[in-house]
Amino acid sequence: MDSILERFNDEQGSVVIGLSTLKTIGTGGLLERPGIRVVIPDNLKRLVSAAAEGSDEHIKFLVKIINDYDPSIVDGSDAELVNGLYRAFRNLSEMNMLSIITDDDIDTDVAEALAEGFLGPENEISLSPKRNFLREYFTKTISWCKKTGGLIIEKTRRGFNDLGHYIATLQLPDRFDDMVLSKKKYVDKVFSFPGGKGTKWFVALVSGGAGFAYPPLGIPGLIIAFVDP
Repeated sequence: MDSILERFNDEQGSVVIGLSTLKTIGTGGLLERPGIRVVIPDNLKRLVSAAAEGSDEHIKFLVKIINDYDPSIVDGSDAELVNGLYRAFRNLSEMNMLSIITDDDIDTDVAEALAEGFLGPENEISLSPKRNFLREYFTKTISWCKKTGGLIIEKTRRGFNDLGHYIATLQLPDRFDDMVLSKKKYVDKVFSFPGGKGTKWFVALVSGGAGFAYPPLGIPGLIIAFVDP
């Protein structure tokens, strides 16, 4: 547990924004000059770009994912949400504050663990070529976090629940004040909280499972540890 605490308290240089944060970002919740580099997989960037260009297929697919992972109600049309997300990523890129995860970053153990995950044609979309979007998204983000030690920010538990079928997830005790402060530090650097600060946020990291009573699943010695104060 001490090693997990140390990881949360490190000054991280970048964070993965989870699928459940996309609605907040698309409605203006991303700070104009975040203090931490934002990281996304390339298939998310391509999907947002295709949707912003007006493809009905990609708009519907993207909006469905956004609503599945964050069912909260917001004002505005689907087009406004998509365009807001596109502008946010474009602005980050222009400020050199956006990092992209590519096929070269994929960890073979992570890819093997998720190989049978997120089955079904509803998860597939053509992004040159047609692929299983959710499987590729999670394979790349978890691979990047495993390699770099970077953090993940989510608005809901949906992503952790989905991954829990393939990779062990561990909710850390909320009694550790330093983890609560660490979570607030990273979230405050990325999001501006439109409409108030009542939103619950999750911060997670990918870590080795040695010394924990919970046996890791899928990938030996690997867990996703997250804090939910």
